[in-house]
Amino acid sequence: MLSASPSRSRAGFSLVEVALAIGIVAFAFVALLGLIPTGLNTFRQAIDKTNETAIVQDLSSMVQVTPWEKIDALDFKTSQEVFYYNDEGRFVDSSVHSSATGGGLNQRLYGAKLIIEPLRRPDTAATHEEMAGARRVIVVITNVTQPPAKAAFDSAVSAETVSKLPTGVSVTAHPFVVTQMDASAKSS
Repeated sequence: MLSASPSRSRAGFSLVEVALAIGIVAFAFVALLGLIPTGLNTFRQAIDKTNETAIVQDLSSMVQVTPWEKIDALDFKTSQEVFYYNDEGRFVDSSVHSSATGGGLNQRLYGAKLIIEPLRRPDTAATHEEMAGARRVIVVITNVTQPPAKAAFDSAVSAETVSKLPTGVSVTAHPFVVTQMDASAKSS
């Protein structure tokens, strides 16, 4: 008759095996915890890009429904108007038409301004001939809660200053063209 010794019949892990397993799990968790900041940064950037797209779409729509003779008045140099948006990319108020209700100042996360300039014909670079029924619109956007980005945003007042924005600050420029589409458009 075979009998097992008492020490062999007990099942379980030794202290060395448990310590080794805990060490392996801890090593894996440290690697996973190291990925959290990268993931959060990528997530924040994705949210910013999504909100910027919504802001550009909102301002593009506003420009497109503005009567042609009033388009140039939307330029930041003329209007001094900054449009403010919340954390979901929804319009809150502007520097000219501030919201008196609902705590609009507390919801301001993104600032956007319009820079509008004449559109030039590329085939006449020497003369810089202006196209009569077209304007180049640049939407400049930043997170107004970040002081370096806000300072760079404040300095962007023309296409030339936008092109000279410092790298490393989160100020983006989104250009598009708007054209006069009614019967009163002048032909060149």
